[in-house]
Amino acid sequence: MQRLLIANRSEIARRIARSARERGLETVGVFAPEDAALAREYGTSQLAALPGAGPSAYLDVDALVRVASEQGCDALHPGYGFASERPALARACEAAGLRFVGPSADTLERFGDKASARTLAQRLGVPVLDGSSQPVDLDALREFRARLPEGTSLVLKAVAGGGGRGMRIVAPGEDLAAALARCRSEAHRAFGVEAVIAERHLAEARHVEVQVAGDRAGTIVVLGDRECSLQRRHQKLIERAPATGVSDTLRATLHDAARAIAREAGLEGLGTIEFLLDAQGGAFFLEANPRLQVEHTITEEVTGVDLVGLQLDLAAGRSLDELGLAVRPARAATRSSSACSPRRSPRTARRSRRRRPSSRSSGPEAPASGSRPRSARVSPPPRPSTPCSRSSSSPVPIPIPTAVCDARARRSTSLRSSAPRPTRTCSPSCSNAPSGPTMRSRPGSSTGRARRSSRRPGSGGRGVRKTPRAGRARRGRRRRRARTKRHSPPASPRFARRCRARSSRSRSGPAPRSRSASRSAWSSR
Repeated sequence: MQRLLIANRSEIARRIARSARERGLETVGVFAPEDAALAREYGTSQLAALPGAGPSAYLDVDALVRVASEQGCDALHPGYGFASERPALARACEAAGLRFVGPSADTLERFGDKASARTLAQRLGVPVLDGSSQPVDLDALREFRARLPEGTSLVLKAVAGGGGRGMRIVAPGEDLAAALARCRSEAHRAFGVEAVIAERHLAEARHVEVQVAGDRAGTIVVLGDRECSLQRRHQKLIERAPATGVSDTLRATLHDAARAIAREAGLEGLGTIEFLLDAQGGAFFLEANPRLQVEHTITEEVTGVDLVGLQLDLAAGRSLDELGLAVRPARAATRSSSACSPRRSPRTARRSRRRRPSSRSSGPEAPASGSRPRSARVSPPPRPSTPCSRSSSSPVPIPIPTAVCDARARRSTSLRSSAPRPTRTCSPSCSNAPSGPTMRSRPGSSTGRARRSSRRPGSGGRGVRKTPRAGRARRGRRRRRARTKRHSPPASPRFARRCRARSSRSRSGPAPRSRSASRSAWSSR
């Protein structure tokens, strides 16, 4: 495989071009007339125009195969959507000597028809919802509704396609004829096939899908699962991987069922087996998609596997064992990712790092090469055996640390002691003389209270920031003041004038009186 035609547009075309370029493949992008400006951003080696306009240009199987042959391509990647699940495209590529990056035409026919996929799952013993295994008409639909328990809704689904199109929930008492006609019309416009099947509607169900991959040797590997229960109009809004709230036993059952269905269908390449979970912990087969899905990036983030690149490698004839994927990646069960979860801000990341317990070592360690020295993590040295003569008068000798200590270390060494904190009076020759930090009095302090001034190497003379606890307390006071201002009732004009006068007096303050004036005032009394 040397030259690849990308039979798709927009984001997925750019994504396929990137993985192909990393594998040294030349790529050819196609575009409809209205996508000429967009196609320049695909990053392909060459571009070719398609006849026709709009979505129909990307659905023309004969045109796609003809352009691939004219451009000297030996492979074709359909992406997702458009003609990616059409068996006619796979057969046309095989007839023209092109390698189709995807399952075979027989697998596409078996999985592309929801009725056929449902029959396959039933044959393997995988639970399915009550429904029809063949396309239904109005009479068969009425008979199926009569068999359902009273008050149960049913679902009409197009046998082809996906993405929630051609799907409608029919509540009890709703007109079946109108719902069937509308569902058929939508399916015909979207997929060109108006056949519809019916199933029992499972209310408040969870939607979980399992990502699988297969090679020509028949090996099937499970690449984790995703949950897409949050939807709008049957369109997935949020994908989360791996699915949360699923027990290990149920997860293993889903993976085994997906592996069995994919192996029975002879899947080569990527595929997704979808299930519905009820409140009682039951799992029911929903459908299978033998293609790359839009939400493939979530699985890539969790497992670290380039799914598009895996498609290209499997199409080139490589096996899963050769690619090192004969077993499920270990990261899939431990790491979680969400399609809409925001990244943490730098402030939140710093705060979480500060909350981690610092490592207590017996001595300072040399920082790793290329890493920034973390002076705030250095623990204080052990107490010397011979106390200083200057501090021997105190009840408990307090050594001066010889390294920069963070707020947590200072609290554990100095603040917990009953003795007062000494000032720096030791001579340089004393064994307790500090080599790094100093003890100096706070400017403007009448009591001479000492404090540490931790200077970080290379910080330009700036001291260490205040402790996280003080910062949290300060932010809490600000929030409480803002909340009080926001929810307090408006003050009267008289009360506002009194407050302003009081604040101005507190800012200015009373005039200072000398000690002699105070004595004279008392003597005059």
